[in-house]
Amino acid sequence: MYAPMFQIKKTIGDDYNVDLEDSLSTKQALERLGYYETPSYGMTPYPDRHMFDSMKAFQKDEGLQVDGLMRPGGPTEARIDQRLAQAEGKRKDTNTPVPMPDNPGVNSPRCNAQGDSKTRLDRYSAVDEHDQLYYCKEPIRGMPRWEPVQGRFVRNPNKR
Repeated sequence: MYAPMFQIKKTIGDDYNVDLEDSLSTKQALERLGYYETPSYGMTPYPDRHMFDSMKAFQKDEGLQVDGLMRPGGPTEARIDQRLAQAEGKRKDTNTPVPMPDNPGVNSPRCNAQGDSKTRLDRYSAVDEHDQLYYCKEPIRGMPRWEPVQGRFVRNPNKR
């Protein structure tokens, strides 16, 4: 797993008490991705209408729910993190499938991405048709199985 490039502490939305550090980092991230244009008075840590509109434009372009909300660990935060990492070349593009591993403990019938309608991303992770991220969990007894990672979503490379 990698260290996130973008992460918020509290939910960001019109009806929320937004953390000022989260607001500033969101503006900076959206600016780097081409969605937020710094106003003539400069970038402030205070949430503004332009930040929320930029977030909605990003959600729309990425095929996410357009609600102007971003929750810690939610799909908008994860997608911004993914796009920043891709833009800055800090990690491998998660949209590129990796061949099935040789390790039989991980490449078992129950952790077979194709057999469970999931697309394998690497040796230990896969994504389903709803962009939910899964990890292969090795049980004490029995076969390994896919375990969902709460609040983590990535783009399924099989979706257009």
